[in-house]
Amino acid sequence: MQIETKPLLRVRLRDFAVEHNLIMETVERSRTFYCADKDFENNRWYAHFKGVEIDEGFTLLGATGNGPTPAKAIRDYAARISEKKIVIGAYTTERKEIYVPVLYV
Repeated sequence: MQIETKPLLRVRLRDFAVEHNLIMETVERSRTFYCADKDFENNRWYAHFKGVEIDEGFTLLGATGNGPTPAKAIRDYAARISEKKIVIGAYTTERKEIYVPVLYV
């Protein structure tokens, strides 16, 4: 018997961003704007692609990755959008819908 194994497509986040001309933005949160009951230090930074939302069927959702450093926030964001349908420029004439492969940093 022959067996063919086809693993999931995995793409480096940087390569995915370059291919689709996306800009990663990382932002440091201010403690004053973050809820007191949340773990501030582990969520000090958030990251996302500018102008990108997740298509959840009947609605679009903004998504961010969170972490104590910009790098960890980016890694969290990659995991959140992996295997999802994203919309780039949702409210523009250049709107694009893309299915995201499994991303890694």
